[in-house]
Amino acid sequence: MIPAAFALVASLALAAFIILRRAGGGSFPWFAFYLKGKECGFRFSQVNLLRKIAVENRIKNPTCLYWSVKQLDGCIRGTIIRYRSAGTESGDEATALISKLFDLRKRVEFNQPKYNLRLKSSREIMARQRLEILHPAAGLFRSVVIENLREYLAVSSPPELELPLEFSWKGQPVTIGFWREGDAGYTMKSKILAESARDDSCVLHVAHTTELAQTGRRRSVRADIRAVAKFYPVKSIENATSVFESKKALTGLMKDISEDGAAIFVGGRAKPGLAVKLQVPIGGRSVVMCGVARAVEYDRSKNLSLLHLQAAPPPDRVKNTICSYVYDIFGDQGGEKANAA
Repeated sequence: MIPAAFALVASLALAAFIILRRAGGGSFPWFAFYLKGKECGFRFSQVNLLRKIAVENRIKNPTCLYWSVKQLDGCIRGTIIRYRSAGTESGDEATALISKLFDLRKRVEFNQPKYNLRLKSSREIMARQRLEILHPAAGLFRSVVIENLREYLAVSSPPELELPLEFSWKGQPVTIGFWREGDAGYTMKSKILAESARDDSCVLHVAHTTELAQTGRRRSVRADIRAVAKFYPVKSIENATSVFESKKALTGLMKDISEDGAAIFVGGRAKPGLAVKLQVPIGGRSVVMCGVARAVEYDRSKNLSLLHLQAAPPPDRVKNTICSYVYDIFGDQGGEKANAA
């Protein structure tokens, strides 16, 4: 029985090896390719897709697709070009395949070490980092890091606060939240050591701490964009459609975009919770995106609001257009690089 069982296992292994060799083509060790994919945490279907793309694009070392965003971008570009040449890019099969490739592209992006280097101390916070500071008496206000010194963080104080005349910031407890570019959100508890005057304004000295809590990570990659967008306030994004509107619209200036969100400057003072429908040109095409303003930054001097939108999942065709721009597949950014969003 044992020899027969062993022979069966050996036969199955040999058959699998032959299938992988024939499926992959050439003399590349595809069995090792699949093992590497499993080691990296990819599903079998994802490895199959990468193998197919590697063969179609004649990649000499297909294993590099598990870590090289440059090689993966080249494969995605080649795949889209082939579909365009055949006039089938808008077909359901092509749309679904390209969408899956962008899912893999995002995964490889976020597997890079730079996305796993979290802050361990407030001493690592960079100057010009935007903060939100919560104080029992002053409430929630926005601030910015002016300098990160060895003894403390120097941050801007809230303007025009109505506080008691005898109020002093020294020794006051605060809770600070911020979003680190390309990383995640953080919160920390600290206290004000002192306050000082600088350039006709007050600067708060915040004590350093190593107790930083990570509150969330970006779910997609974003890229800067400068485009005039039409937008329509809607009752809810659940009822909004991806149909293009021809009626008169408000306009705003897009700041950045990702497959699941965007930031846009609009005139006047907007409030969080505002639901909008955007129509914006991207890479020579127009797309529709529906989202809710999860946060709003208001500039009183310019009477402008920066809406940070969380978008509803877009259709694959819209997603593919956005991702092509975000990852700069065809150089539509004009040299600008994508940043994690």
